[in-house]
Amino acid sequence: MDPTLRTFLFGVGGSVAVEVLRLVKLFQSDQKLPAHITHVRFWIVRSLLALLGGVLAMAYDVRSDILAVQIGASAPLLLEQLARTPPRAPK
Repeated sequence: MDPTLRTFLFGVGGSVAVEVLRLVKLFQSDQKLPAHITHVRFWIVRSLLALLGGVLAMAYDVRSDILAVQIGASAPLLLEQLARTPPRAPK
């Protein structure tokens, strides 16, 4: 398998694993499931976020499967931090 594709897939897998764990916790709790879980729009956005996890793993050019999983799992936090950090003017 192409190493870049492998990195992408492991990044996506890391992002999906976070959502699976979140769903397991919801199902195990006695709480009612949040309404957004049943909306198609939520799953479309969540799928896009998983794909971005794979893209980030590729962008970091990692060759370790476990590191690609970690980057994919942390993609929401990485993207949120990038969005918060104002761009710096070149010196």
